[in-house]
Amino acid sequence: MSSGFKIWAQETSDVFHEEYKFLREFEIQNKQKSYWRYRISQEQKEIYNQKSRILKIEKKEREIWIPKNPKNPYEVWIQKNFEKIREKNLERNSEDVVRKLDEIWRKMTEEDKIPYIEDYEEIKEDQKEKRQIAKNLELKMKNRRTENPIFPVQNENFIQKSQNFGGFGLLQNLQFLNSESQNFKKSDQSTSRSFQNFSVSDNLDFSGNSKNQNFKKEEKEKTIVNFPEISEYFEDPNLPTEINQNSDFNCPSNYLPMKNENLEVRNKRKYENWPEIDPNEPIFFNLPDGPEYF
Repeated sequence: MSSGFKIWAQETSDVFHEEYKFLREFEIQNKQKSYWRYRISQEQKEIYNQKSRILKIEKKEREIWIPKNPKNPYEVWIQKNFEKIREKNLERNSEDVVRKLDEIWRKMTEEDKIPYIEDYEEIKEDQKEKRQIAKNLELKMKNRRTENPIFPVQNENFIQKSQNFGGFGLLQNLQFLNSESQNFKKSDQSTSRSFQNFSVSDNLDFSGNSKNQNFKKEEKEKTIVNFPEISEYFEDPNLPTEINQNSDFNCPSNYLPMKNENLEVRNKRKYENWPEIDPNEPIFFNLPDGPEYF
């Protein structure tokens, strides 16, 4: 992800948390990544990338003048006397100079150390104020938002053409499409989800996280028609006595096999409701062209 994504994710965090309250934190972050990849155009991304570059430059400029607080009076004493000892012993390197200063500091009494302790307290108070100013400025710059932030829009075709739209890119679009809840109907028992431009969504399973069991897909209601008058003709008592009306082919009652029925008798009964056909009259079938039909 680009550097501008962090700024955009921070600005739209409240919107995503309110929209997907039922998801966990890392799942919401995945939603933001998918939204940034497929729904935000390159021109809009460049706005946040430019803003990120400006913030990095401003941060470096602020860090230049932020003072570093000395740890203790001993370091204050070393900073003041380092050059003096080095001028007296030019042949020594920095390690020898620090070792010499350490020996002198240990031999000093508490009264001799008081001036350096007072200087340390003054420097500490002065740098504390400067650090607080820098901290407030850092928070102000960090919380600075865009005038017109790019928020998610409901009921919008968010699939945008990208360089990797085919192949794996298409699969990523389908995963994000199936996980996006376009239509929420809250109920005590189940929750239904409808997806745009997909009539075969029931046969596809691109749900990214199978562990999320908070919401289950609503099963299709099936209308059942009973035929109690035919159940006595069934040869197998375990055969179902129900017919699903939602199935692709609804078998009429005269198509059902009867007990101890001959195949010829069944075929006659099967076509008894059909219109009569003159055998001398030619029948024409509209078959499609192609070798697979012959």
